[in-house]
Amino acid sequence: MVCYSKNGTKHLLAHYKRCIHKPFKNIRQSILLQEKKKVDGTTTHVSNYTFNVDASRKDLDEMIIVDGYPLPIVEHHGFRKFVGGLQSLFKGDIKSIYDYERDKTMSLLANNKREIAVTTDIWTYNHKKGFIAITIHFIDQNWNLQSRIMRLISH
Repeated sequence: MVCYSKNGTKHLLAHYKRCIHKPFKNIRQSILLQEKKKVDGTTTHVSNYTFNVDASRKDLDEMIIVDGYPLPIVEHHGFRKFVGGLQSLFKGDIKSIYDYERDKTMSLLANNKREIAVTTDIWTYNHKKGFIAITIHFIDQNWNLQSRIMRLISH
């Protein structure tokens, strides 16, 4: 539609009232996702996938923390390039998760009225880099064994 300033905008209002109102959907954020259910390709599932930045950031943070990837992985050039292309704020996320978990552990220890066992573990990664972990073990108020790594040192 063309609108010249000398003619006004009444025709746009008339069009707006006549046209079918459809809710706006940002299609640029949707990706068509195709999944094959069987190896031979007989069953296929097609769906829309919407990228969620917050969910991806949380997934990466959990991958590094929960799966226990060796610490030098974050120093590798390929990993830095990959993560930098995704999002540059992961370092802050991991730090905030660390602070939260540290405070939670300190609270558990402050409320613990039982003994604490301290153990160490030494190992080598890829025959090049050595690590030592200091771990505490204790029984919580519900009589569940709890273990926390207090310090991880590379040498």
